[in-house]
Amino acid sequence: MSPFLVLGIGGTIAWAIVLYGVHRLYSAHFQRRAAAGAAFRRRVNKHVMRGGIWS
Repeated sequence: MSPFLVLGIGGTIAWAIVLYGVHRLYSAHFQRRAAAGAAFRRRVNKHVMRGGIWS
């Protein structure tokens, strides 16, 4: 095999691993953020439904 072909395939695999790792980090971060947002919305809705926000 040509050394350039080996380098190209190796570089592609390395980039795929890096991009997969970045994707995993971002998806975990946004999942936590979405869960926190849902909890906040539930708390706000509870107050709105009870009428506490208007009094």
